[in-house]
Amino acid sequence: MENTLQAAQELAERAARKAGEVARMNFDRITSVIEKDIYGDMVTDVDHEAE
Repeated sequence: MENTLQAAQELAERAARKAGEVARMNFDRITSVIEKDIYGDMVTDVDHEAE
């Protein structure tokens, strides 16, 4: 069980770091912005790519 939790944590960390890398590398290349909700939150194409 402990090995499974450790593997899941390592996978989550790698995914988060890769998403951050994608966002940093493409931040100045945003081509679309969509309003996410009534509170003014925005989603960009880079956000989707990072996901």
